[in-house]
Amino acid sequence: MKILIVEDDKVSRSLVDGILEKSGYETLLAESVQEAIVHLESNNHISLIILYIMMPVEDGYSLLRYLNDQEIDPQIPVIMCSAAGDKYSVIHSASLGAVDYLKKPIDSKLLMTKVRNIINKWEKSILIVDDEAMIRNLLKNTLEREKYGVFTADSGMNALQVLASNHIDIVISDIHMDGMNGLELLAQIKIHYPNIPVIMITGHSGKYDKDDVISAGADGYITKPFKNIEIIKTIQNITKRSHAKK
Repeated sequence: MKILIVEDDKVSRSLVDGILEKSGYETLLAESVQEAIVHLESNNHISLIILYIMMPVEDGYSLLRYLNDQEIDPQIPVIMCSAAGDKYSVIHSASLGAVDYLKKPIDSKLLMTKVRNIINKWEKSILIVDDEAMIRNLLKNTLEREKYGVFTADSGMNALQVLASNHIDIVISDIHMDGMNGLELLAQIKIHYPNIPVIMITGHSGKYDKDDVISAGADGYITKPFKNIEIIKTIQNITKRSHAKK
């Protein structure tokens, strides 16, 4: 899940960047509206923009107008930031499509509350857990193309940290990992987050078959090598089942 921070002041930009990275978000940084547009046009699968109003050459409002002119569906949510908390700035930002507003100096807890609320409302978040970077990146790229918000973890312990600080709708985990394996992670998720569906991934020659994994509490099962469409269909089926239970 990528968040674009658009701010010309290096100190403010670094502050917000550090807060977001500590919570497991991937960030992209831009010093100007034009640099932000380069990121947006590079198919970077940006989930949220944190945009400062006052910048040289072009202000933050001009980026909002640019977004309104683009045929992006769904529209990328924007949080506006400014030292000015006046009524005009807030109303004008909202009139151009911003979904929220923050006054400088940025409060870290308030920032994270707003970020999580917006992401929870706008898109499904999926956590990918695998100790192989190639598999993590493959799944990440596949799911981001389908407009899912994506978090990644390279171990079971890392996954639990991400779950503790973020809203996650679905977990996709490899079974065979060093340290805490996928089934151990599955057990922890079902104890602490029983409503989060978990999809397990393993190889053809693995010692666990589908029945073993489902019996352990998994909501879905995929065997390597897998096709992208298998992942998407499995997620869609699990999402439908989750909605039917509500």
